Amino acid sequence: MGSQFFLAVGERLGWDIRLVELPQHNFVRWHLSNSLKVNWDWVHGQSLDDDVYLPPVPPFLDIRYGTLYMRSLEPREARAYYLGLIGSEATSGSDGERLLAEAVAVLPNHPLTLNNLAWLYATNPVLAKSKSDLAVRYSLAAWSTRPNHGNFADTVACSLAASGNKGLAIKIEEFAIEHPNNPGQQESFRRNLARITAGELCK
Repeated sequence: MGSQFFLAVGERLGWDIRLVELPQHNFVRWHLSNSLKVNWDWVHGQSLDDDVYLPPVPPFLDIRYGTLYMRSLEPREARAYYLGLIGSEATSGSDGERLLAEAVAVLPNHPLTLNNLAWLYATNPVLAKSKSDLAVRYSLAAWSTRPNHGNFADTVACSLAASGNKGLAIKIEEFAIEHPNNPGQQESFRRNLARITAGELCK
């Protein structure tokens, strides 16, 4: 949200301020000229050089990181990023699908947006009937960017379960249980494993 405030003010004032993304973090970058750019990090309360941010996303691990992270997003890409976040919180399945699909159309390789759309397709009883195979493709694409990320693995498992591949879904959910971000998430994965085992959709 802090980055969004800066972007909104910059837009009103005609400044060239752009969103920059890392896994689970954002900051803004002022483009003062073609050669002069200045970062501002709301969380750290200071301007940090690019090299400070690079250790979590070393490009030699995955060349896709260069297209995903540490670049200045164009305004339409930043809008798509936020649409993906808003769509993941929509209470209506149709609204969520519309917003997430619009975001994916602009950022087709964005792992969080792909994961969120896959989750919707895998867990919404109406959409799962016709979109579970698409959920598998989107969730696998997201998981491939962060193989030890339990939340992405959970979405893959739930997508496979929705598409009828129960055996593989159980194995991947067990993997997710071993890779949570916190105890609460692990318990959520355990509940999903029970649902998959019972032949139900995840929640």
